[in-house]
Amino acid sequence: MSSVIWKKMRLDSLFIYDSSNQMPFTKKQLNISDIKDDVFNTAVVTQSERNNGITGYIEGTSIDQSKIMKNVLIYSLNFGTCFYQHDDFVLLDTHGSIFRLIPKQERLKNILDSNAVIGYFFSKMIMKICKNGVYNYSWKPNSQRSGLEYILLPCVETNGNDIILKENDRCFDLAVDYITFLISKVKANIEERTINKYTKKMNQNVVESNKYKDLYNKSINKIVWKKFFVGELFDYNGNHRIGDSLKNLKTSDKKTDEYFVANITASKENNGCVCFLRDHPKKKIGMLTMASDAAYAGICFYQEDYFVSTGHNYLIEVQNPKFKTMLDGNKIVYNFFGKYLSKIFCNGIHGFMRSVGPDFSREIILLPLIETSKEKSIWNFDNKYYSLAVDIISYLYYAGQAKMYEKKIQNYRFVY
Repeated sequence: MSSVIWKKMRLDSLFIYDSSNQMPFTKKQLNISDIKDDVFNTAVVTQSERNNGITGYIEGTSIDQSKIMKNVLIYSLNFGTCFYQHDDFVLLDTHGSIFRLIPKQERLKNILDSNAVIGYFFSKMIMKICKNGVYNYSWKPNSQRSGLEYILLPCVETNGNDIILKENDRCFDLAVDYITFLISKVKANIEERTINKYTKKMNQNVVESNKYKDLYNKSINKIVWKKFFVGELFDYNGNHRIGDSLKNLKTSDKKTDEYFVANITASKENNGCVCFLRDHPKKKIGMLTMASDAAYAGICFYQEDYFVSTGHNYLIEVQNPKFKTMLDGNKIVYNFFGKYLSKIFCNGIHGFMRSVGPDFSREIILLPLIETSKEKSIWNFDNKYYSLAVDIISYLYYAGQAKMYEKKIQNYRFVY
């Protein structure tokens, strides 16, 4: 490792920024699945800061085969993000704002084509360079600007034909073995931290579910399942929307003392939060939100902290005052309803062409109720008084979360 020399090279000396191989479609024109399987086996890559830029999967056999690529670096000028796509994927038409990075040198091309570790290394280095706080909506890291940025690469001096840099009659090749060593350390660290995080979450939920297990077993035969229209329980509106375009606002990727209001949109990641904003008079707290349309229409989250929305999102408010009082005192039940409503409305019907709104009130939800006194009741059916079976819901929620993290541990794999 002592022979490694770090060399500075400009990005536009290494890569061509190319946007010529995109599919001339938008997401709403394609049959996209959230899950990869034997049929939906080709990733759809768009502009995104998350999930390697992958928004879903399509049937690879149903499209122009020349549009399918693999082992390619993808760069987004709006975000300065760079991801290495190791498996088959297609790019959607984004009006020239997302690029393939095509190596100018055959040597670098051969390395990237055959080594996902090196692709991962380049993607992280480029992202570190181009997401540096200098760029924003007014000064985007486009191909001309980012091409002028310099990248430091570990190299080894060589006398052979495999070179990526010639400097003062000395020839250098990329230090592939050294990069592989570095990334192996990164991979091991990320895997350990991820598995430990999932294991901790799983164990926490097991402990919490065990607190309700006896109550669940005692109450399970006493509960009554009642059918409600969603509109009987909840209403939707846009009272949290601020009416400003995101590009006109100052934002932060991280929550700070100044930027503490989450901006909730139609994202399925991070509770729907895409960034943080400064204080706003329309901010809400402790309520449910739901993506109104787009790819993840119907996904619902409980927002424990302050939030607003710049669009594509509904505020879900509780209709019954007694029901609201119960929910306000139990965020686990709120989280349960977030997942339950997501299950109902993320049904493949709603999306770009059809928003959730027209169907919201008439959808049906089944709830576990338990008979109680008139004073403690929320609902009255046939002269009997009922409340929500909170202990049952708490057990089901925690047990379900524990099972989810167990599956995450079983299915986890590091993605280059």
